[in-house]
Amino acid sequence: MSQLSDEILAHQAMNGSEKAVSELYRRWFSKLRSFACRYVGNQQEAEDLVQELFLKWVNRPELFDSGRTFSSWIFVSLRNQCLNVIRNDKNRKALAEMHFAPEPLIQPNQSLDAKQLKMELASWYKTLNEKERLVFVLRFEHGLPLKEIAEIAGIPEGSVKSCLFYLLKKVSPIAKTYSNG
Repeated sequence: MSQLSDEILAHQAMNGSEKAVSELYRRWFSKLRSFACRYVGNQQEAEDLVQELFLKWVNRPELFDSGRTFSSWIFVSLRNQCLNVIRNDKNRKALAEMHFAPEPLIQPNQSLDAKQLKMELASWYKTLNEKERLVFVLRFEHGLPLKEIAEIAGIPEGSVKSCLFYLLKKVSPIAKTYSNG
């Protein structure tokens, strides 16, 4: 199972293969949890959303859009779930009170400068709009190609390139402050 592509596993899952679903869940859970956490700001809620997505798909396998790659389909599906949660007024108020900060971009064994950089990057991340956050996470945390980011975000590939250019331009003063040069 581990050698099969996500798309082949998705088709097997659509035909009732529990092993295929388990393999896809194993491959994708941590990536999707991280992605959802960026939206909802709570790791437990993010985990719940990922589990709900897989349960919904198991119960309704026809939800998989075989015209897309599995990764595009799963990210779009999870993004839509996250947006539904955010649109709920109760959850929107809770998010505003939480003062959400992204997961650390730097690991705990860091110097004083690295800690300051982490704080500045977290502060910078909060200033990004929804599209910028989505493009940032998909490109720099998940390493997706531009074409796939465009498909997930529902924007032209040129807009993804432009967004990345401006993101890098915005973050470059912070990076320059902490570079060794």
